[in-house]
Amino acid sequence: MAYVTAAEYQTITGELAPCEFDLLAVVADGVIDAKTLYCLIGRDVSSLPTYIQQKIKQAATLQIQYLYLQGGLTAINDAGFNNVSLGKFSYSTGAVCSTVSPVLDILLPVVQAYIRGVS
Repeated sequence: MAYVTAAEYQTITGELAPCEFDLLAVVADGVIDAKTLYCLIGRDVSSLPTYIQQKIKQAATLQIQYLYLQGGLTAINDAGFNNVSLGKFSYSTGAVCSTVSPVLDILLPVVQAYIRGVS
């Protein structure tokens, strides 16, 4: 089950969920799992305190929105090709496109601390 639903996405952002929502949610969940060192896997998130649930939902929503604004699934699939060379021809995009929202580093530490029993 995804950490956030399309309806929750709309409530948090005030925007309709993107047409790729379900796939972007899968990617966002994977990013959140990685950022929390996979400590949410196998847990019933609804059993966690409300403020922790809210942080997880906010993180998932903002990650989905970030991915969507970066170009959606196309950007995710193309993120690895920033430089291409063929013989004497070389092409560079000039910037690395990240698929992880920097906001997650603000929202998820409290989740990590709770899971580890710090808060």
